[in-house]
Amino acid sequence: MNYPTSNNSDDCQPTNYNVLIVDDDPVNRQVLVNCMSLENYAITQVNTGKEALTLIQKGFKPDLILLDAIMPGMTGYEVTQKIRTSWQADELPIILLSDQNPVEDWEVGLGVGANDFLTKPISKNELLVRINTHINLCQLRVETRRISREKELLKQENADFKILLDTSTEHGDTVAEQLHNRAKEVVYESERRLAQFLEAVPVGVKVLDTSGKLYFMNQKAKEIFGKGVDPHTTIEDLSETYKIYIAGTNILYPSERLPIVRALKGETATADDLEIHHQDKIIPIEVWATPIYDEQGHIIYGINALQDITVRKQAEKLLEDYSRTLEKEVRDRTQKLSQALEHLKATQNQLIESEKMAALGSLVAGVAHEINTPIGTAILTASFLENETQSFLKACKKEILKRSDFNQYLESATESSQLILRNLRRAGELVQSFKQVAIDQTNLEKRSILLKDYLEDALLSLRPQLKQAQHTLIVEGDETLTLDSYPGALSQVATNLVMNSIFHAYPPDQHGQLRFEVMRFQDRAVIEYTDDGCGIPSENLGKIFEPFFTTARSKGGSGLGLHIVYNLVTQTLQGTLRCESEIGAGTKFIIDLPIVIQDES
Repeated sequence: MNYPTSNNSDDCQPTNYNVLIVDDDPVNRQVLVNCMSLENYAITQVNTGKEALTLIQKGFKPDLILLDAIMPGMTGYEVTQKIRTSWQADELPIILLSDQNPVEDWEVGLGVGANDFLTKPISKNELLVRINTHINLCQLRVETRRISREKELLKQENADFKILLDTSTEHGDTVAEQLHNRAKEVVYESERRLAQFLEAVPVGVKVLDTSGKLYFMNQKAKEIFGKGVDPHTTIEDLSETYKIYIAGTNILYPSERLPIVRALKGETATADDLEIHHQDKIIPIEVWATPIYDEQGHIIYGINALQDITVRKQAEKLLEDYSRTLEKEVRDRTQKLSQALEHLKATQNQLIESEKMAALGSLVAGVAHEINTPIGTAILTASFLENETQSFLKACKKEILKRSDFNQYLESATESSQLILRNLRRAGELVQSFKQVAIDQTNLEKRSILLKDYLEDALLSLRPQLKQAQHTLIVEGDETLTLDSYPGALSQVATNLVMNSIFHAYPPDQHGQLRFEVMRFQDRAVIEYTDDGCGIPSENLGKIFEPFFTTARSKGGSGLGLHIVYNLVTQTLQGTLRCESEIGAGTKFIIDLPIVIQDES
């Protein structure tokens, strides 16, 4: 039977339906509200599944729920299960929303009683179509039940009046005919209203009765299928008659898998792997189906809603093509960036090696300057002793040597020998210290050192630069603190910090005081290095350890000095490094090191 149709569907247009949005993310909720802002919906929002359940338990019944699948505390799947203990899918539709799209999530969502599943980001048009479809399906079931109840009541009234008329003799036939006509009018009016409602739905609607015969199709469904109700079509012939194929193939869709057929078995089913094949085009469709029950709980119809998803499929294909193109571009770009990074690392390593060689050159210059004094003194004293010896020998040969001259020579020789020996020993000690520092800087070997003494030795090579700039360098603190670490790395750290102060902290002709203080805190060694220079601007303080950052590039600064310091402290020495500074108040570097460093393995 076909329902009568009408062009006037204003009375059936959904208005003021209440949609409940459940999402812990306020941004997501606002996006959904914006999508529905121009539609005539009353919107209620809550943050959690527990709030939604409390609201429903207090008597609030929305027409549809948009429910985030993944929420802290209680997931959308759990909320759906709890709601389904009170409201069935055909009474309160639920659309789950998720930013994931595996088939397993769909199966879990539909398995716990959700009517539909959407993947974020959600198209506005698709969201509105899904909301309207499920609300309209729900209203359709309500309307169908109402008509079913009216029919049952009319049947009962007809039976009652028939009994009454059978006992009446006068005007019985006339009254019966009037009652029969009135019943037909009531049924016709109900069916007309239902037809108006179905025609107003923005998706295709198809109804199948329990005998497997198509009972109704609205105009939208006829447009999609290219034909109307065929009264001779059976369940087995549905796919062949209406050219329903498995998406992407020329294989007819199995009739037993059709959502509307499954609805007759009591299932609520969804599918988007169907295509309608016309001679000139193929229409991909998405279908939602559900059973309709009578008052006794018996299935009387299977109803499905369907929509043309050609635009969506084209967008998905475009997105898939774009994703493949983007993946290739990302791979190519990543390869280029990797090559650039390798080149940058190689360049950085070369610059770091250059810095190391420059530090070694500075060490050599310092060695030359420091050794020059004791060696020069020794040479001068030896020269004096040689002259005295020559004079002594001449006096001996001429036999004019006096005892006082002899004693004076012995006294001068003794003093000169002691002075020469003292200065040569000092030179030897300096050479040994510089040699150890040079070895440490070129070969990172772990050994135990007295921290304060080692810093003093390591910084000896900087005396020429400090003397030229007229800066004072002090090393103070715990003289007994022993460090089991990599002294070469520590030497380079101390040298770079001092050179950074000499180079950056003071304007020309300003004399400064540089200070290292060594302290022990439990199993940690703390070295505080301070200068009383110009300080570092706050906007630069977070950048000073970055490679190639320098404010003195025009003076030849490479920007690697403090970067090397940071890497040596945090990686080689396994410690931490931080800097405190204020403009005009100097700069402090705090180095926190383990007293016993762990092996690299």
